[in-house]
Amino acid sequence: MLNNLHEVEVFFGWIEKKIEEIDTITNEPFRRILLLALLDTLAKSAFPKDKPGKRFVKLIDSYSGWLHSDRVCLIQLRYLLESQVQTECADLKIEVEMRLGKWPPKGIGRIPWSREVDPESVDLCAFKKGRGAALIEKARYPFLLWEMRNFAIHELRTIGLALPDSDDFEEPYYFAPLNLETSSRTWGLNFPTKVISTIVLNCSEKLKLHFEQKGINPFRDFTDEPGWYLH
Repeated sequence: MLNNLHEVEVFFGWIEKKIEEIDTITNEPFRRILLLALLDTLAKSAFPKDKPGKRFVKLIDSYSGWLHSDRVCLIQLRYLLESQVQTECADLKIEVEMRLGKWPPKGIGRIPWSREVDPESVDLCAFKKGRGAALIEKARYPFLLWEMRNFAIHELRTIGLALPDSDDFEEPYYFAPLNLETSSRTWGLNFPTKVISTIVLNCSEKLKLHFEQKGINPFRDFTDEPGWYLH
């Protein structure tokens, strides 16, 4: 008989209840903030010794089963490459520009699903050397979700100008800025709220099963109160 099964039921029962409560909220930015906060909670229970950003990404990679977790945002990778000296990652820069050159012209054509234009990191294995490997890693979708989480929770900023009714989309997509004449941006990547919700659900289900099988107490690294409170 494994220990801590009661604690597992209580912890994930609480998570399930919070998901149900969040689903009743009609304000999409607030829903996103709360869903991303739940990912923080799950990540701490799964990898309590890691720093917040690392465990957030590791949670998605390990437990979400997300088909896009290894996908690399070419626009973000180009942005990261722009900060490198001319001789660094020259071959990766050429590859990224070649791939971006195949995208539709600005404001013309159908708005693409991200899977149609962004490669997976395994497709860029030839460029995973030196600094290139770190940049590719930072452009993966789980890292972008972590950045979105930071903007949303710390600054109440909504990243992306979502299309009408697009929060029901089940996969990431690119959108064109609404004011194409004045914007210098060609495309923006958006993660619909439904995508984030699905990631939370999948992580919760798989992590619960893992804790049940291993007899892990999910509360083991959560304190009842912060260190400065009532001391």
